[in-house]
Amino acid sequence: MRNVQHIILFLIFLAVVSLALLETDYYATLDNTARYTSEKQNAFRPDSILFCGEVIPMTEPDVKAKFERELSIYTKYKASTRLLISRANKWFPKIDPILEKQEVPQDLKYLVPVESAFRNVRSNRGAVGFWQIRAITGRSLGLTINEEIDERLNPIKATWAATKYFKMAYKIFGEWTMSAASYNLGINGLKRRIAKQKPETYYDLKLNRETARYLFKALAFKEVYENPDKYDIYPKISDVPELPSHKLSEPIADLSEYAAKINSHPDSIRKYNPWILGNSIPIKKGEALTIYAPFVDKLDLPALNTDALSPEVNEYDTELAE
Repeated sequence: MRNVQHIILFLIFLAVVSLALLETDYYATLDNTARYTSEKQNAFRPDSILFCGEVIPMTEPDVKAKFERELSIYTKYKASTRLLISRANKWFPKIDPILEKQEVPQDLKYLVPVESAFRNVRSNRGAVGFWQIRAITGRSLGLTINEEIDERLNPIKATWAATKYFKMAYKIFGEWTMSAASYNLGINGLKRRIAKQKPETYYDLKLNRETARYLFKALAFKEVYENPDKYDIYPKISDVPELPSHKLSEPIADLSEYAAKINSHPDSIRKYNPWILGNSIPIKKGEALTIYAPFVDKLDLPALNTDALSPEVNEYDTELAE
């Protein structure tokens, strides 16, 4: 009997030792994985960064900390970052040629995901579109904004307007970094802070929370966009086909009639061209623009006989009048 007890105790001891060894090995594996991930990410942290050809002083602890904070957000929320990269892959090829033609740095495009995440959003301060332009600013930059058309909602037109702003700001501040910051704070707002604080560089300025993070958000997105493999962030491949496009060189007086001619629908045209607000498309002389219009199948339905309905309608109207 005693021998049986000894055997049982020995087996229990072996089981406890085995579980302890397995647990130790499991946590060691987790630690190694976490250590590898941490070391991998730290190894990929850039020692130097350029924005619009200007050096970002990453040797300054405060600057590095601000950059890494924004970078950690993009790398933590990978699903959201993948979506942004997918949108960037769609729109950057359309934005890049405009920046090049206007002779402004390509890096300025990284402000778009910060401003609007590539959506035609409206802010509570009246800013609209990809580039978040206010009406008074948009008109001063040459955009048409009225009841029929709001070109702030046209990403291509809005990009042209934004480049005009950046060139104007660069003439004032002499730096693209400052010009980018002024896009968030405003030229006069940034001028006041420079006059008051007299900083040696942009990075010495004390700014409000939003503007202080603004440039670093753009820098962080640039880093993950240009190096997605470093951070294991790969955008989803969109299988949405490109919509048919139509180039217009003359104004459209009646959008409904035009939509019928191209086998589309005015509401569909407005949906994919949100800058079209009314039922017409004015075009300035010598200009041309492109609209996107999905093909709409026309159902072969019999025409409505309004004459046959008119007696009931008239009778119903008479009853309501009484």
